[in-house]
Amino acid sequence: MVKVSRFYRSVPGFRRIKRAWRSRGFGIHSPFAFRFITCVLRQRSPYYGYDRLRSLADGRSEFRRAALIFRLVCEFVPDTVVVEADLPAVISASVRLADSRIRLIESGGMDVLPDGSTTVMLICRKITPDDADASQDSSTGHGLIDSIFSQGGVVVILDTDRRSYLSLARRMKFGMSFTNRRTAIFFSRADLPRQDFEVNF
Repeated sequence: MVKVSRFYRSVPGFRRIKRAWRSRGFGIHSPFAFRFITCVLRQRSPYYGYDRLRSLADGRSEFRRAALIFRLVCEFVPDTVVVEADLPAVISASVRLADSRIRLIESGGMDVLPDGSTTVMLICRKITPDDADASQDSSTGHGLIDSIFSQGGVVVILDTDRRSYLSLARRMKFGMSFTNRRTAIFFSRADLPRQDFEVNF
């Protein structure tokens, strides 16, 4: 059985085929992951805020990212969202459109959870492999990620590479991660098994 598995991994395009297969919900046994992939990540129906986001976004790619953030905020309903300061304004607008009650913090770098926050979502552009490999070190500027991983919450990295994604995923003790090889979403929750999914979205 192991030999067959190794054989398929060596077939060109196997990961791409498996990613497309998983994207439709096949082979996913977790009810949470199945619903999240099929109803949030790959949701194609329009949401009420999409027209506004289209008018604010600079092109299709920026709209798709803003729409993803909008769906994630609607799904997880965090009480605080921390957005990296250099991200396009449409990202912050998507958070406000999803829920105006959310405390939105635009920050260039935080190392601790904001006071009074119980559920936090962090949205940042990129994590370098060195930052991802680092342990809890305030000098990296990503101590907040470690806090979210230990206390629960959502981390969204909009531009990632495989090495950085895997390094961050290894630091999670519980919860699930989802990636399409460009964007990575880490959902830390103690009642979820530790699993990683590579899907198209």
